Amino acid sequence: MNHFAFRDFAPKQNRPSGFFQSAEHDNLMEAVQQANLWVAAHQVRVVNIETVVIPSPDWQPFIRVWYEFEERSTVSSEIVEDKLA
Repeated sequence: MNHFAFRDFAPKQNRPSGFFQSAEHDNLMEAVQQANLWVAAHQVRVVNIETVVIPSPDWQPFIRVWYEFEERSTVSSEIVEDKLA
């Protein structure tokens, strides 16, 4: 049986927000590179990739990878363990 799940990849925060300054993050392409490496390492079937922006003081976008995996595969157990960590 196949299942769908997602994994988020956010740019690393280099400086937290302060009283008079916004937080500073890596470029969004760094998150895309993280996603590419993860997909290659886990060999999942990618269903969709989206850029997500949640309204917040910083409005920092992140990458969400939707993927499909089989319940009995070793990849699924690694992914589930990874999601719980």
